[in-house]
Amino acid sequence: MGNENKNNVDVLMLTVSYGGGHVQAANALTLGLQALQPKLAVEILDYVRWLNATLDYLTRLAYVKVTSKVPTLWHLLYDFTDRPFFAKYSLTRRLGFQRLYNYILYKQPKLIVSTHFLTTAVVGEMKKLGLIDVPLATVITDNILHALWLNPAVDLYLVANGRLRASLMQHGIAQHKIMVTGIPIDVKFNRQYAKRPLRHKLGLDPDLPTILVMSGAYGMGDIKGICRYLANYEQKIQVIVVAGKDEKLRRKISMLTKGAKNTLHIFGYVTNVFELMALADLLISKAGGLTTSEALASELPMLIYRPIPGQEEGNAEYLLNAGAAEVANNMEQFATVFKNIMMQPGKLESMAYACAQVKKPLAALQGGQLLLSLLGNI
Repeated sequence: MGNENKNNVDVLMLTVSYGGGHVQAANALTLGLQALQPKLAVEILDYVRWLNATLDYLTRLAYVKVTSKVPTLWHLLYDFTDRPFFAKYSLTRRLGFQRLYNYILYKQPKLIVSTHFLTTAVVGEMKKLGLIDVPLATVITDNILHALWLNPAVDLYLVANGRLRASLMQHGIAQHKIMVTGIPIDVKFNRQYAKRPLRHKLGLDPDLPTILVMSGAYGMGDIKGICRYLANYEQKIQVIVVAGKDEKLRRKISMLTKGAKNTLHIFGYVTNVFELMALADLLISKAGGLTTSEALASELPMLIYRPIPGQEEGNAEYLLNAGAAEVANNMEQFATVFKNIMMQPGKLESMAYACAQVKKPLAALQGGQLLLSLLGNI
């Protein structure tokens, strides 16, 4: 496959970089598509950044500030907009409408894939008005449904689980348009790795319980408090901290835990998360859809700390009910839950088993096959 015109693409992948997970899903799905069909021309468009870099920066900053400083306000906004009315009439469906329409005419994609409800809304509006007749697939990157994802113009939904499919059907989306694939993640998370050789490779003690702490795209609550607690935890453990691109945070954690009982190995931005998850015994993180899907694929038990009200709370509830995770909303709860996990015989093993029961590590390939089928019907 592939377009003869050098400007054209087969698949236009639309995403938005709020939280990081939407872009990661787009990247994973692109890799899945190209693994199945190497000549496929796919373009990923970070939509809001493409429209206006300043708008992208300001909206991402607002998201971070509201979710971290006033989560109650975010919860109210999340709940208030969780109505089909907002999906149908929200002004977001007109954001960048003309520019994207012109770009679609220029690129002539045979398929449009969206990993964010914003881009689904804009393209859905074009289809509703009869301006384009390009199949639209939407990838929902959480384990629960928010009404803003609803759009009758979507030809195919790729979703995380059966409960999400049922929720879409309750809102009138036809069953044949919804496929349960899991959230697309890098296929590297499907590989089986032995813990001891990986720990040796990274200079870790092969026999110590190993805790992986990931701060996420926008930080994780009181990560310094968590690291301080783990550094002085009564049981001998080793801790890997991924601080991302926040060099200031990395230095602070290093200073706080210097000379502590337990060793903390502090990393900045890493590209081998699949190895870190494979060698760890427990992940401490937020409840983003992509990170938790990667942990499930790695059969890595999770302790979710202070999930953001709304979508992260929904993800955390799903994982808690599956037995794959525990949840703590403050440091006092964290200390109690962490100790229970570490001290209770067989707890980590049972949580890892629960991960194995619900994991979907090949979501990118399975989703890719479904998208190719949609392409084949054109």
